[in-house]
Amino acid sequence: MFVGVGASVTGDTPVLFKTSGGIKLLPIKEFVDQYYREKESGFVKPVNNVQTLGFQPLTSKFYGAKSVKKRFFGGSQWTNIQSVFRHKINEIYEIYYRGGLIRTTGDHSIFVRNGNMIEAKKASELKPGDILVNLPFKVRSEFVPNFGTTHKIRAHQFPQTVNLELDLFDKRFYEEQRKYNFVLEQLPILSQVAIGKEIGVSQATVRNWQLGHHQPRFFSANVFTNNTPAKIKITPGLMKLLGYYTAEGRTTEYYTQFVFGLHEKDLHKDCIQLIKENFHLEPAVKDIPETNSLRITVSSPIVARFFEKYCGNSSHNKHLPAFIWELPQEYFLSYLDAYSRGDGYTSKEGKLIISSVSQQLIRELVWLCSMHGLQVGVGQNISPAGRIIKKKPLPETKYWRLTISKTSHPFREKMKLPYQWKKPIISKIIKKPYDDYVYDLCGCENEAFFGGEKPILLHNSRVRDLFANAKKAAPSIIFIDEIDAVGRERGAGLGGGHDEREQTLNQILVEMDGFERDNNVIVVAATNRPDILDSALLRPGRFDRRVILDMPDINDREEILKIHARGKPLDKTVSLRTVAVRTPGFSGADLANLVNEAAILTARQNRKVILQEDLFNSIEKVLLGPERKSRVISPKEKEIVAYHEAGHALMAAGLKDTDPIQKVSIISRGMAGGYTLKMPTEDSYFKTKTQFLNELAIAFGGYVSEQEVFKDVSTGAANDLRQTTELSRRLVTQYGMSEKLGPRTFGKTQELIFLGREISTEKDYSEKVAFLIDQEIAKFIGKALGVAKKIISEHRKILDTLAKTLIEKETLEQEEFYKIIKSFNLKPIAIK
Repeated sequence: MFVGVGASVTGDTPVLFKTSGGIKLLPIKEFVDQYYREKESGFVKPVNNVQTLGFQPLTSKFYGAKSVKKRFFGGSQWTNIQSVFRHKINEIYEIYYRGGLIRTTGDHSIFVRNGNMIEAKKASELKPGDILVNLPFKVRSEFVPNFGTTHKIRAHQFPQTVNLELDLFDKRFYEEQRKYNFVLEQLPILSQVAIGKEIGVSQATVRNWQLGHHQPRFFSANVFTNNTPAKIKITPGLMKLLGYYTAEGRTTEYYTQFVFGLHEKDLHKDCIQLIKENFHLEPAVKDIPETNSLRITVSSPIVARFFEKYCGNSSHNKHLPAFIWELPQEYFLSYLDAYSRGDGYTSKEGKLIISSVSQQLIRELVWLCSMHGLQVGVGQNISPAGRIIKKKPLPETKYWRLTISKTSHPFREKMKLPYQWKKPIISKIIKKPYDDYVYDLCGCENEAFFGGEKPILLHNSRVRDLFANAKKAAPSIIFIDEIDAVGRERGAGLGGGHDEREQTLNQILVEMDGFERDNNVIVVAATNRPDILDSALLRPGRFDRRVILDMPDINDREEILKIHARGKPLDKTVSLRTVAVRTPGFSGADLANLVNEAAILTARQNRKVILQEDLFNSIEKVLLGPERKSRVISPKEKEIVAYHEAGHALMAAGLKDTDPIQKVSIISRGMAGGYTLKMPTEDSYFKTKTQFLNELAIAFGGYVSEQEVFKDVSTGAANDLRQTTELSRRLVTQYGMSEKLGPRTFGKTQELIFLGREISTEKDYSEKVAFLIDQEIAKFIGKALGVAKKIISEHRKILDTLAKTLIEKETLEQEEFYKIIKSFNLKPIAIK
């Protein structure tokens, strides 16, 4: 289905992305721009395996929750992104709210609170006093006497337990290990000089390694002599150490250093103990009286690279470890506790205040605190120039400050009285000129994602924007392909009233109701399952005109083949008419696939022209799957397959009014061990009882041949037996072809509309009739089986000749097959 997208937020808006490379908080521009070439915009770009932070609606029996617009907020959750979008605009809305700013276009939507519920409003329709939806989301709960109104906090659901480990060593460790192993393995094979040249060391070094005098210098590091684990387990203790490093640590090429104030005795002791527990190393401790500080140094390049890899280096480039976004709250609070003790304090009012010159670090902490249900504020400050550090004056410095409210302070006793949080109330909205790209994430579940300096819920209004853009561009046509994906019967699904599919359908219905007489917008939809569409879609004024498109006939197929063959080099002998004759029942997509497969086959054989044979082979590939010539079978199995397929082919030739054989093969294709390809000479839309009986007898040809020749049967006939049983049942219960039961149907099928397939059959007949149905099914099967036994036994010589030829050549084309049949003067018979 094509989905419209609206203009969205500016490129500097932070959004959380989850990819195979981890979780990162990035400006939306940085993520989306990688999918576009320079100056490319105005259309969506699909993305795969990408998620962002969206929201989970709560189901409720409350009548107001059944509204298309209003929903209950259940917390944040990871949601898939189907595509991204950017385009240029000339006007932007700056929405100032308590605690931040969002910049978006006027026709983009943002969620606002409506009591305990949320609804989306266009930016151009927002007004001061509206309350945005952010994390954490607080709602009123029950009233407790002598206490007051209680509240519930809805945020993100993190896992309760975790069992993760981090690699201590980087790729250099594995490279050094590979070199060392190579030297030892090549001892009896290559000379020491040759080995040294291969890995870039001297002959003397190679000799010393091989004689065991010493190992590579890399392995003499203290992490090896002290048995530091190669995998560092993620624990609250490790997270605390990473918190200390983020606040007070730095790395060089050779060591990691933590710098604390001399008076912070408890931090010194805690940090030293954590280093010993996690890395089994004894750090060096040194007082620096001149700066009133204490330095704790871990002399290990490997450990230094570990800290830098996960938390960055230097004050301006520090960041949260990527794995912290999916750790339980206990682990995050351990990290936050250590970081705040190093670079934070608790104010007189009871607020926890943390500061850093790294904007990215503070931004990540704001989001993560919010996801854990902690109310935070963020602000930018300037440290004036002139402060003296190491006898040098410092320049003016920007820094960012995070404030956790006293009601959310995680390391203090919680307040016992009811409290109010400061909500993100809009203070003013300013419309400004703007000449740059804006960005959107498309296909998010529940049509929403979080973005902003603090996580604000933005609306991804696909359907409404689609219709709005169509009205602007009128006269226009909206085409919705596969409308059954969103237009299935409501109330029959698995997702309830807040399922995204149902929300999309509701919005389509609302938009189609809003058409005026002079709108000049035509809405066209396509589906191959009209029976499962919601009745509201088919009412007058909506989709009230139906056009039925049959499968293309032979002339249509020829014309379609000509279209798909354009630009492809065809041999002069190729007849597309012949291909059209061999492809009854093929759709336009099947025919396109057929021509493409023929082109691929031609390229694989290093030819530049497509031959008729390539097109014929591609028919079989589309129908049955690719050839499996590499599949090795025993001579006995090959003989069984040959007689099985020869039996099918002989039955088709021995009966009147059957489709001609095009090809017989014992080369595996797809799941089939062999195949007999029959194709009608003309298109047909009806089948007679005689034709069905012929199909049953042909299907039994392989089964009877195995019995006749080997006095046994194999599992190769399993699919044939399944098809004959199902066809016989349809002849009796659906087509009214039973002489005894007469022209009526039996049983009512029920379908699970949401899945679009039959799940059960309701019996509308007695047990006595059920017994008669079984008898009639057995009668059809018995009759077809008898005919198959008669033809196979009477024409055993033809069967043997066909089977032996198949064993020898593996494939019989139409001409060669009928040449064998004519040599025996076989006369087809009719089933009576």
